[in-house]
Amino acid sequence: MEIHLQKPERENLSISLELSPFITDWVSARTVFMASVARELGDLLNVRPHDFYTNDSTELGESRCTYRIFGGASTIVLSPGTLNVNFGNIAENDYPTVMEIVQRSMDILSRDLGCYTRDHVSINSNEHLPVIENGSVDTYLAQFEWKNPTDTAAADVEIDYSPAMKIIFSDKQARWSLHRTVERSAVLPDGLFVTTMIFISSTELTPFDEQRQLWARINDLANRAAGLTYLGDNP
Repeated sequence: MEIHLQKPERENLSISLELSPFITDWVSARTVFMASVARELGDLLNVRPHDFYTNDSTELGESRCTYRIFGGASTIVLSPGTLNVNFGNIAENDYPTVMEIVQRSMDILSRDLGCYTRDHVSINSNEHLPVIENGSVDTYLAQFEWKNPTDTAAADVEIDYSPAMKIIFSDKQARWSLHRTVERSAVLPDGLFVTTMIFISSTELTPFDEQRQLWARINDLANRAAGLTYLGDNP
């Protein structure tokens, strides 16, 4: 069954880049990171000194340097092992800026810090999505009902059972994997909650445009497999 969904007004997106090799000279790296953010993102964002926060721990793995973007709702966080780019409450028209920030952040890692030498990316998103046709959520989720939990809930009047679906895809060459979950929204009375996790790994870097096309292709596979059709697509 196919279900038609509206794009959410706001959503959350998180992209994590695993560093290889990891950072050992933390003090030098976080200084370079702050200078690079100011230089590379200055024409996109109003980069200010008080938007940076550093936490230099005695344990290398616990150290952090955070840059707050979009008023603090979104962040770029460098640690010795990862760079996390987190976007909270972003709108459809934010996506060109979001993708530019991600690309420039990856450039900072590979060019200025020299610690991103292969594709190792995790992309996570979650969305509460209203459906176009009223009442279609029950019909859509009913196709994923499983007998055991249905019978268990039916035997106890205090239990409600809401079916959900999960898809796991992986590339046969082990370059990428996808986890997609669709369940009833706890926020929208007639909507779905869709979570997506994409993991990409390879032994060398690929151009950002190629990575972005791969992200889009994997996401499209998940939508088609789940029978989700959106009104409007993100870039």
